[in-house]
Amino acid sequence: MYVTIPLFPEGDPASNASQEILYWQHLTMEGMYTRIGNALKKVKSEAHPMDYLMFFSPCKSEGSDQVPEGMAEPDPDTQAAKVRASLRHPIYVHSKMMIVDDDYIIVGSANINQRSLSGSRDSEIAVGGQQVDHQAQDHDGQPRGAIHTFRLALWSAHLGGLREEFSNPASQECVDVVRQITQEYQELYLSEETQFSQVHLLPYPIQVNQNGSVENIQGWKNFPDTEAPVFGGISMLPNYNNKITT
Repeated sequence: MYVTIPLFPEGDPASNASQEILYWQHLTMEGMYTRIGNALKKVKSEAHPMDYLMFFSPCKSEGSDQVPEGMAEPDPDTQAAKVRASLRHPIYVHSKMMIVDDDYIIVGSANINQRSLSGSRDSEIAVGGQQVDHQAQDHDGQPRGAIHTFRLALWSAHLGGLREEFSNPASQECVDVVRQITQEYQELYLSEETQFSQVHLLPYPIQVNQNGSVENIQGWKNFPDTEAPVFGGISMLPNYNNKITT
């Protein structure tokens, strides 16, 4: 499973609300990886939990020649000034979409929280798509319809171009290539030297251990150019017990 999520919630990642979301988000990730780790241990497998589940975040890295001539300088000591100096920033994609085995796609507006799912607050809509003549059983186990083509287009846009390995995302070859591309981009993104990259996806900044436990990775205790911890924290917002979701 390849999961793409924003690097941090929209707005200031150091704010109480964002830190609250990040705290529960990292515990959710750890819970998922722990279940996989326990399953692998049960069957005495030497595989790693990240062989089955990986999280990524879209981010953009630019070079100095990408800054338009004559653009006004941001005020000093602001977040805008930090971004101008580093020429890197997260891409916030407000998207809810899932593609399953290149067989089925669903695109919708619902969040997994009370606002969307209680049935008495926000109105939501979702569209699902499937091509019955292009499913796995009809093409030697590999769907090759419009959903497959669309997924390849997305991967090409995020990962710097089309690769043969992307055709079969369940293969170890694909897992290895995606891991290599995104890890190399993560190093470039953290570099002090500004560089343009066609890749726009990096691994979500957590270290996953064999048993599924999650730790900070070197250089990522806080999000770049911020003072916001990646793992978030309990904010103790007023009426905390009644405000689990935002």
